[in-house]
Amino acid sequence: KETQAVARKLACGPTKAYAGLKELAYVSQFSAASYETYMPYEIDMQGRMGATADFYEGICAFLEKRKAVFQGK
Repeated sequence: KETQAVARKLACGPTKAYAGLKELAYVSQFSAASYETYMPYEIDMQGRMGATADFYEGICAFLEKRKAVFQGK
């Protein structure tokens, strides 16, 4: 039951951001990236995630003091 609850919570979250984090974790762990070679990946990912509808929804929800409703977009 606990696993299902966590899975439901994650599925309702900003799934594109989760995918981006997984990608960055992979790059940092398996490419032996130094700070200098890793940072362009981080900068690119922040730009891509900042352009998503979910990012906008998260900001609006925070400012409006309500729970965000993410759509994976």
